[in-house]
Amino acid sequence: MKTGKKTLSLNNTIVGIVLFGYSTLMILLVCMDFFLIAGYQENRRVEKMEAVESYVQKATDDMDRIRTLLYDIYINDEDFKQLSQSTTAAKQYSHAYELRESLKGHMMLDKGLHGFYIFCGNSIYPLYQVNNSEVTAEQGSRLCTALQQLESQQDTAFRNWFCVTMDENVFQVSAYK
Repeated sequence: MKTGKKTLSLNNTIVGIVLFGYSTLMILLVCMDFFLIAGYQENRRVEKMEAVESYVQKATDDMDRIRTLLYDIYINDEDFKQLSQSTTAAKQYSHAYELRESLKGHMMLDKGLHGFYIFCGNSIYPLYQVNNSEVTAEQGSRLCTALQQLESQQDTAFRNWFCVTMDENVFQVSAYK
């Protein structure tokens, strides 16, 4: 009988040790999962913040580059200067067309410049060009209408960047007069 009690006691001890080891292993695995998931979430959060910072920096750089380009045209481009000084509609259209061709070249070189609008004369039919991969044709015409309304409301010679929102898209616009 002593041998049976010893075997039963030994079996209970082994089962207890195995259950304790198994429970300890499960607790360690749960803790490890918790720390791995927390680390993964933190890495994803950092990656998202870096992506947002990169996007903001790229947008800021594009805006600075475009502002510099447009200001250079505002100050130095002869066709831009002649638009306001031309007396006949034919001369205005000629200067606007030349300015359009110059801006098309700049638009091809600078991927941040997605389009431009040139309002001259009565501004009913402006000359414009938009990058159709960034701005749909329908958005381009609606943006033209919005710009005409802004142009008629404000009479400043120079405006900084302002936003035009349509179809959940935000367009950054800079205007020179």
